[in-house]
Amino acid sequence: SSSLRVSSELGFGLNFGYNFNEHLALGLDIEWLRPDYKAELVPEDPNDSPVVIDHRLTQWNWRLKGTWNFTEGPLVPYVDFGYGWTNVDSNVVEGDPIVGCWWDPWWGYVCQDFYRTFSSTETSWGGAVGLRYDLPMEGFLKLSWNRWELDSGGNSSDLTLESFRLEYGWTF
Repeated sequence: SSSLRVSSELGFGLNFGYNFNEHLALGLDIEWLRPDYKAELVPEDPNDSPVVIDHRLTQWNWRLKGTWNFTEGPLVPYVDFGYGWTNVDSNVVEGDPIVGCWWDPWWGYVCQDFYRTFSSTETSWGGAVGLRYDLPMEGFLKLSWNRWELDSGGNSSDLTLESFRLEYGWTF
């Protein structure tokens, strides 16, 4: 059967949140990463050779999430629950190139190829468990383990994304 293996990768993100009180917060996460992956596509005909793709994908996550802080004080255990969307771009060309041409006042008539790549946006939901440490002067550090499920819409098995996350932030 076909398989997909995605490597670990360092990503970047922004989180905006509002604390309703010491225990409850609502936030928005935006994340970006580019992990390497290896896919083996097994054809239906056993006489055909499998296709192996060894490349780097681009992943964007947008999620609304709620946070429940269990205690008050400088060291706070918490849980996150959220729902959002994950866009995965294989960065593998799909179809013929599109040629775009335009007039540039410096270079004259310019044409350039644009390539479509296979990409998909799926709903995702899940959560995290972690610890937050409140720093002096309105800052904090958070360390968490995250698990998110991607709904493939019945096209294949749903994908599970797991990660460790280290965050630095400030409050105002």
